[in-house]
Amino acid sequence: MGSMKEEIKKEIISRFEQEIEKFNLGEPHKSVSQIHEEFKEHFSDKTIQNIGKTYFPEDYKIIYSKPKVSQEVYRDIKVRIAIEIDRFYSGYSATPLEQIYKEFKNVINSVDTIYYIGKKEFLDEYNEIWARQPLPDEVMREIINILKKEILNYKNGIKPKSISRIHKDFQEKVKSSSVIAKIARGNFPKYYYEIWTKVKITPEIKDKAIKRIKREIDFYKSGHEPLSIRDIWKEDFQPYMSEGQLGEIGRKAYPEDYELIWGAYRIPVEVKEYLIKTINNEISKYDSGKTPDSIRQIQQKFGKWVKSKDHIISIAKNVNSEKYDEIWSIPRIPEHIKIQVIEVIRNEIAKYKDGLEPRNIKEIWEDNFIQVIKTRDTISDIAKKAFPNEYDLIWGKEIPDDKRIGIIQDILDYGNPNVRTIGQIAHKYGVSNTTVIRISVNEVKGCYTSFSHEERFPQDFFAALGTILHNIIKYLITAHFWRKNSKAYSEIIVDFNTRVLIDNFFLNVKSHNYLYKVLECNRYLVKEMHLDIDETRNINGFMFDYTNDVSEKNIRKKGKKYQKKDKLLFIVGTRWPRKYKKRIIETSFKNIRIIKHDLFAEFIGIDGKILDIFNYAIGLNYIFDLNALKETLMGIENNFLKKFGRDLFKNDDLKKDLEKKGIRYDDFF
Repeated sequence: MGSMKEEIKKEIISRFEQEIEKFNLGEPHKSVSQIHEEFKEHFSDKTIQNIGKTYFPEDYKIIYSKPKVSQEVYRDIKVRIAIEIDRFYSGYSATPLEQIYKEFKNVINSVDTIYYIGKKEFLDEYNEIWARQPLPDEVMREIINILKKEILNYKNGIKPKSISRIHKDFQEKVKSSSVIAKIARGNFPKYYYEIWTKVKITPEIKDKAIKRIKREIDFYKSGHEPLSIRDIWKEDFQPYMSEGQLGEIGRKAYPEDYELIWGAYRIPVEVKEYLIKTINNEISKYDSGKTPDSIRQIQQKFGKWVKSKDHIISIAKNVNSEKYDEIWSIPRIPEHIKIQVIEVIRNEIAKYKDGLEPRNIKEIWEDNFIQVIKTRDTISDIAKKAFPNEYDLIWGKEIPDDKRIGIIQDILDYGNPNVRTIGQIAHKYGVSNTTVIRISVNEVKGCYTSFSHEERFPQDFFAALGTILHNIIKYLITAHFWRKNSKAYSEIIVDFNTRVLIDNFFLNVKSHNYLYKVLECNRYLVKEMHLDIDETRNINGFMFDYTNDVSEKNIRKKGKKYQKKDKLLFIVGTRWPRKYKKRIIETSFKNIRIIKHDLFAEFIGIDGKILDIFNYAIGLNYIFDLNALKETLMGIENNFLKKFGRDLFKNDDLKKDLEKKGIRYDDFF
């Protein structure tokens, strides 16, 4: 019986080794409870924990022992580490985690807390910056010699030590076993996969992998977006091999196709998610009447990771194929519309020749064709083909060299108050703001100076603070309503003449009346917000605008901007003045309510983790912590995209949902 227990104990030790290695390689790993589930017939949960603590004290502490620190301290450490990551990627040396520990030693007990938070919150960056610091030559030689010895043992039929066991011999010199894994993988790739990934690939599995990768290559060549190697691995091969082994099989079987599809295409997950968000933002710009960036312009923003615009096209088609065809494919304009455009352009050219100021392309589009042509670029394309010389002279992007040099000089002239803004420079030279931005981004940076366009023309701090907080709220509210099988629509056009957008919109028609039901069941909210439940039943939508400024002047401006007779507008104060003791500000507007952020949260019904994040973001807003808010938004966006596979619901989604109910979108607002 005793020997059986010992054998099971060895299995448990082996299981801990595997899970620790998964953790250090950034792969999903089992919790202690999950390990216990495998062995619960033989040992208690407590015994499993003791085995882990005894045989792997350092790794167990980092992976399974959550440090006992307050939420505030945890947040401060997280922000501190995030600052170092930002410094590192800006070209500076990162502060050692031991040094960061000294800053917090009065509120935490061990440097392990810093390690834990760094790994848990920023695993990839942690491994890149702190776990992968260059080792001294003598330590590197020691590790390589140990690895050679274990490979020799393996060849001779002796069981080699695991990566975690090898790391135990170097704990004072190497902070993470992932460093050992990287050295093994880099110096002995064949034996690394044979010995330490614990996977032996059968010929049948290898053949299956080759066929599976060929299927994705064919899918790509037919104009569709292929799955990433990671996704293929997760779907079909995770039990049989590592992701790296699958990639190596594909690379050897189809070297050219593999490099084309997964070489340049293999971008970090977070970059791909940001690319998807960018495409959705451009679609939203298009839906709101603005000109979206071209595929080439989007590709230039991501040039560091995406080598070809074909990859952008592939992703854009996958995000929204209908919108891709509508926005970025060759526009199909009826012939009679083209004739109208040509006639209007001809008249503008005649005005120019008579010494009068012609309208720019944007004005022509907005004044004459916004209802029948979706983007002003189409106007440009027609004008270029019909009148190439006149177009270049009047509307072409090329400007005289002396004017360009003047613009560049003024961009470089930081201290001159007369050219401090983009608008001032554009007005001085009679060009558009876009022209100044284009020269600043494409010609000034790198050629004349090292400063960025954002540094030269910084966004207003308070505007940025508000924008980021608004976006955080939109994502949180959308996720909350999604779980309720309902929709929150974001950045909805409520006035087609002025193109005014409201932050969030909720339907109150037919079965889409979730918020009305909330009020019906919580009459204290009706009373506190001074609503009439019968009148509320008859409105067709709830509008929400978020603002840090609840001054009387701003409220009047927003009332004029957003107010609709058949809709109820809530202006949500995200920075509530202390002089207001109640959670609502009295107003003479019948269908407008100014409410405090916590009353809004209560009305919407958010709770649990979403409420915690909401309150955390509001707190950061109160202390003007823009960097932490940016970090919070990035995390929320990434989680939202991973969980729901799309971005926010916007104009196009609302239009489709209204049409399903027999309501014309144009009539609704």
